[in-house]
Amino acid sequence: MNALIIGKNTIVKHAIGGLLENEFDFNIDYINISKPQLSNYEYQLQHVQFIILDLTTLDDQGRFFIKEILQLAPGACIIAMHYYTEKNLVEAYLEAGAKGYLLIDTTRNELIRAMQHLLDGEMYIGPGIS
Repeated sequence: MNALIIGKNTIVKHAIGGLLENEFDFNIDYINISKPQLSNYEYQLQHVQFIILDLTTLDDQGRFFIKEILQLAPGACIIAMHYYTEKNLVEAYLEAGAKGYLLIDTTRNELIRAMQHLLDGEMYIGPGIS
């Protein structure tokens, strides 16, 4: 399976990618983009099953970014990650099309659990959401 990790923090992207490669034998690709650059990655987006999306630099634009990604990658499962713990903000990401949500400082085990749920076709919301 192919996964794409989108975000600005190189250390976080590669730590998550290494985990997914080891635990799930995914082929991982990384891109460091913002919304205006998304169309430059159309080929990569069309060939992934999973997207881990660090939304911490997008603030309230995350839900629009998710929608735009899904226009280019309609079959992809997106796990959105942010610092937000408020239920209404998390629900906005899910309504936009994300299949899961984790806090950006999630644990290794929690990320594995989330991926297992997505692989089973289930949505997943990590702990700590109020």
